[in-house]
Amino acid sequence: MTPTAARVAVAWAVAWAVGLLPAARPAAAQRAAPPRPDSTYETETLRALVGRAAARALAPRAYVAWTEQEAATFRERDDGRVVPQVIQQTQGLLRWHADTGAEQRSAAARAETYELDPAGEQGLRAGWTMPLLVGDRFRLRQPAVATPNGLERMVLGTVGAVATALDTVEVVHPLAKDRERVYRYAGGDSLPLVLDDGSAVSAVRIRVRPVGRPPEGSHVFTGELWVEAVSGLVRRLVGRVDRVRSDAGRARAFLTGDVEPLAYLDAQGIVLEDRALASRVHIEVRARAFAREGASVVRRVSTTWYESVDAGPAPQPVTVPPFRLVPGLSAPARGWRMPLGEATSPVAGSDARFMPWWPERERPTGPAIGLIEVRRETDLYHYNRVEGVFTGSGLTVRLRDRLPGAVLRLVGGWAWNERTFRGRGSFTRTAGGTSMFLGAGRFLDLTNDFRSPYDSGSTWGPFLLSQDPYDYVDRRYARLGVETAIPDADAVVRLEAGLVDDRSVRRSVTGGLFGGDFLPNRPVDPGLYGRGIALVEWQRNADLDPTRRRIGVVGRVEFADGDLTYQRIEGRVVARTRFGPGTLAAVGHAGAVLGQPPAQQLFELGAQQHLPGYAYKEFAGDRAAVLDVVSAVPFGVLDEPIGEVAGVVVPPLAPALQIGLSAGWTDLVSPFARAAAARLGAVFDPLTGVALRDAAGLVRTPRATGNVRTTINVGVQFFGGALYVGAGRAVDTAADAPRVWRAVIAFGRLL
Repeated sequence: MTPTAARVAVAWAVAWAVGLLPAARPAAAQRAAPPRPDSTYETETLRALVGRAAARALAPRAYVAWTEQEAATFRERDDGRVVPQVIQQTQGLLRWHADTGAEQRSAAARAETYELDPAGEQGLRAGWTMPLLVGDRFRLRQPAVATPNGLERMVLGTVGAVATALDTVEVVHPLAKDRERVYRYAGGDSLPLVLDDGSAVSAVRIRVRPVGRPPEGSHVFTGELWVEAVSGLVRRLVGRVDRVRSDAGRARAFLTGDVEPLAYLDAQGIVLEDRALASRVHIEVRARAFAREGASVVRRVSTTWYESVDAGPAPQPVTVPPFRLVPGLSAPARGWRMPLGEATSPVAGSDARFMPWWPERERPTGPAIGLIEVRRETDLYHYNRVEGVFTGSGLTVRLRDRLPGAVLRLVGGWAWNERTFRGRGSFTRTAGGTSMFLGAGRFLDLTNDFRSPYDSGSTWGPFLLSQDPYDYVDRRYARLGVETAIPDADAVVRLEAGLVDDRSVRRSVTGGLFGGDFLPNRPVDPGLYGRGIALVEWQRNADLDPTRRRIGVVGRVEFADGDLTYQRIEGRVVARTRFGPGTLAAVGHAGAVLGQPPAQQLFELGAQQHLPGYAYKEFAGDRAAVLDVVSAVPFGVLDEPIGEVAGVVVPPLAPALQIGLSAGWTDLVSPFARAAAARLGAVFDPLTGVALRDAAGLVRTPRATGNVRTTINVGVQFFGGALYVGAGRAVDTAADAPRVWRAVIAFGRLL
């Protein structure tokens, strides 16, 4: 072969590899030929079965139904648990007519919001309709009121499917008249089908997958079609929906993390008037971001009860006609048939029913795969008074078939104002509910005590409002350990040992854009020490699942020996319940530090640390206990979702009266603890940032509470508790208790 011919051959091979040219075939094979019987259908019997089901897939002329829908968004934590962000329910009257379309009139709405996340809440757009079990096309979502522009999408704060998803999703139905151009069919085995309502029918399961290259921009279904054996009517459609992309689009989606299926779908139906009608529909959308913690899961579950069905002939081919949501509450309300959170709780990542159709990157088996990904959003970017602006990235390698259950993670970034690099690496292997892990790194840890599970540190609050209610320690570590789950008790046991090096850090920026100056970072006692931790958590989702009556308990013991020598014991009990429309929640913390406690291991209480009527971390001790009780009663107004504003979905305002009581106690028992409290430095007024002084004019240092200190706070929570505006003051009998009300503004639920 000449050099020129060799270059041409190489160029042709490269072009073929990227899909620009078809593969070479013999001339006879290139001539048009009718498809073989098994090119579309695995068997001739299956061809007849699908043809019969398509002939029976007739849409009703019209119907009237009552529907209840629940929509929820969740965020994955770095420990694998899922935190609810928004849960909302609507009920109303649904009228369908094949000629004029569908109209839904809302009768009642209710919601709870736990975290405000505009990007994740895009999944709560109004207008999601029930997919039809019949017809040539079905639609998952109707157009948004307004499409966000480039700047608005940037403000959404994430790179993923939710921020860039199309507003209208029209999917080629597996029984469409043009189905043979898009799909291939296999299976046809007869199996009992048990539906969510407990009923069972004899059905034929047909596996459906797209084939070839459907038109770019179209949407296709991959999954299972269940057809009732006797009637030939569709009883279930379960699988995933994907958007067909070009080669360049697939590469771009991979780089941006937008490689998830557009949606997962499980539509189950009943038979009325010889028509297959969707009765329960489960839709799940996962928006993958670079930060695994930032990934959002959107779930929608709708249940429909049909009041009348007109089985008259509908026009063919059938597509989903226009959908109109009548604004306001325009239908008489009925009693709720499911409690808030019933359809979407408990939550544990992606629903297992969709596991067969997970994308390659999420499957537990397969070749080793590497992803540009971090576990926490704060690993990508954050801002605080020590580091200033921090940016980072990470790499996750799942070994899968090479070493099942093994994951290697590397993450690192640069603190621009502090001019410091921080990063960490870890290796974890999980098998049978038990994980073994080892890791090492350097990170900026928090010294705050008795934190809420919703409290994961600052991201942009310090940058915008100069609100940074944390103190920090520069911590280097190497550790190994094991964690095992006890599913029956929703419990986990964790044992860990390692080597730790603590160092003090100082404030490197004076403040954010608004709100004044930051407080100085409190000092720590530096030292190199060995550390062991034992933790037991029972009913571990009690603090993260606020939709049910729960009681959870956590116990933790920490041992340290070396330059720093201490033993720290902590316990937490959380309980929550509902009374009528209101909620009542309480959490109690208690702890003790024995030995020679360093300053960073003392318990600290004060403003924004459980006692809002007092100054910032006014109290400290090697013994401490805290009780927080919160009750919220909604006003019963503005409970309907606001909808979209400039392309951003705003959840219901849902104002509620919130009354809270916090009681805290600390004691400095040992001389080592008293000396450590003196080293912590001054007590600062949380509003002015000025160091407080005692009666003698000396700068005040953290001290023991003496008696139990008690504060109350009264205010209004909005968005179901994601935003609180109120005031608090001390109500105990201590002579030095401040008798003034202090303004309290908080983001995120305490409980």
